[in-house]
Amino acid sequence: MTPELTANGNSDWIESSDLGLAIELCEKFNRGKLYEVFGEYAELSSKALAERGAKCWLCYEGNKLSGFALLRRLELGTAGFNVLEEMWAPFDGLFGDTLQMTAMDRRRIQAFKSQVMRHAGETLLMRGSIENHFAHGVARGLSLAWFNGLVLGERKLQEKQGKLKIPPAYDIREFIPGDESFFSKLHLEVYSEEFSSKVFRNWATSDHCRCTVATHSGNPVGFIIAEKRPYKSIGDFYLAVSPSHHRRGVGGALLDAAVYASYEMGVRRMIADYRTINGATHALYEGRGFKPVRVYNYFRIR
Repeated sequence: MTPELTANGNSDWIESSDLGLAIELCEKFNRGKLYEVFGEYAELSSKALAERGAKCWLCYEGNKLSGFALLRRLELGTAGFNVLEEMWAPFDGLFGDTLQMTAMDRRRIQAFKSQVMRHAGETLLMRGSIENHFAHGVARGLSLAWFNGLVLGERKLQEKQGKLKIPPAYDIREFIPGDESFFSKLHLEVYSEEFSSKVFRNWATSDHCRCTVATHSGNPVGFIIAEKRPYKSIGDFYLAVSPSHHRRGVGGALLDAAVYASYEMGVRRMIADYRTINGATHALYEGRGFKPVRVYNYFRIR
């Protein structure tokens, strides 16, 4: 049912279970650009959103559907929090060193705050791509602190490359049972997030994944899991290297191995996502042909 607007023209945000409509709006607002939503890069499905516990709001202005918001619950070990991960709506403001907002923009921000943010539970973060004026208008209008940024890089895989270059004193091998314990410990050390050995074992041994481990004197020091997604020949990967072995070419060798494995699995578009403030990661990925195509900013709500 279409809601009735208030007399002063405020936008209305209505919680909805119509995830299919939210997906249509996601495709519309992203305008064919590569996106990352709920861990997916394309062809979102209602099933995928439901499995991730998505909550959805639809925005109406002048009795016209004009925007949407999607919330995701993230569990990190024994803790968890919510992220307003995708949010689009009209915004007329001009962005520069300062934000120039219209009176309608201020009403839009307050409507979003009262009708979505206050009912979103333990929400800590919200995000928007850099071209998303509404998301950044909300962040600026409510003086939300910038938290972090995410870059999406893309590389086209057209053919296999030459011989793999492995740095001296190191070796690489395939996954063997027992590696998952090291994966779990290294992930916690590098990313301060807790994932069980079982999760890593199931991921590394999946039919649509290939796992490569870097060793030094026979001991694992890093690993990469290359994954082929079920749509559009897209693949991505997860990479982690022990901090004591950084800047020795280990990450580059693992990434090259993942590129080879991905090509063999039928991947033709390989996606890298990495934080904007990690200069070493920028150099690694861009030096191996990944071109930044999308940037998201995260803001802390509370």
